[in-house]
Amino acid sequence: MSKHKKQHYVPRGYLSAWVDPETPIDHEPYVWVFPKDGGAGRKKAPKNIFWEGDMYTISVPGGGRDLRLEHGLQSLETEFERVRRSILAGVEWSDDHHAIVCAFAAALHARTASQRDHIASQWREVHEMMMEMDRHFRAMTPEEISNLPPTVPASGASISMEEVEELATQPMQTTLASAIEASAPIIASMTLTLAWTDDDQGFITSDAPCVFFDPDVHTRPFPYNNIGFAYKTLEISVPLCPRVCALFTWQDIPPRLDVSGRGVAEFNRRTRFGSHTEFVNTRDEVDPYWFDRRLDLAPRSG
Repeated sequence: MSKHKKQHYVPRGYLSAWVDPETPIDHEPYVWVFPKDGGAGRKKAPKNIFWEGDMYTISVPGGGRDLRLEHGLQSLETEFERVRRSILAGVEWSDDHHAIVCAFAAALHARTASQRDHIASQWREVHEMMMEMDRHFRAMTPEEISNLPPTVPASGASISMEEVEELATQPMQTTLASAIEASAPIIASMTLTLAWTDDDQGFITSDAPCVFFDPDVHTRPFPYNNIGFAYKTLEISVPLCPRVCALFTWQDIPPRLDVSGRGVAEFNRRTRFGSHTEFVNTRDEVDPYWFDRRLDLAPRSG
């Protein structure tokens, strides 16, 4: 089998923080994986979940495999695990810690299967429209073509149908690096607060751990009823481990929050709502509050 073919869209090193502390000594460490909309949990080793074959591999002529994206993500994961250990050990917060956590959050948001599918669907629509226009043009008579009104020259760079097709079929290979480079500085400019808890439950995570949430999104009229960096009510949550969750906002709030009870449950509700198909806990346990839709504030991760 080719090396680095099994590529995780949620890093297994990141997921290792959610290993069940009561895993029997003769078992491979496992986490508990639950369906997003409810159901029984399954015991799964972190290495066996949230991965796809060659998800970030760039194909090169002759059957070669360009692994620069996979290697870059692995380097960032290694740096994040170092920073996470420092945070839990009480090491003084530094600019290096801040930069790594922000870059890791940006990567978590951009690299997931749900984000890949979202980008692919957008570009498929564009590609289908371009193909339809091309078919219509080819079916026109010379007279019909001569009667077409003049086109206005584009003011920016143009994009070919082949390039659009590549964006639709290989969104990770074509957009991942630029997406991380674009969003990481914006996330770094937001206020970063670390929410800590000593609750036995702790923070859960998911197959789309970086959740964009805006409590005011439903109050804005179209076309402003979306979630994005421009809105000052945006909140981004990223569970770093069961004890710590990173919260990015545009608000002036303290760098540390101690939360428990309903506060932890609210973070977990956002994580569960923002998941793609599954979420992860350290134990075979769920809280009904995570599924509460009464407030109609379901976040979107993309």
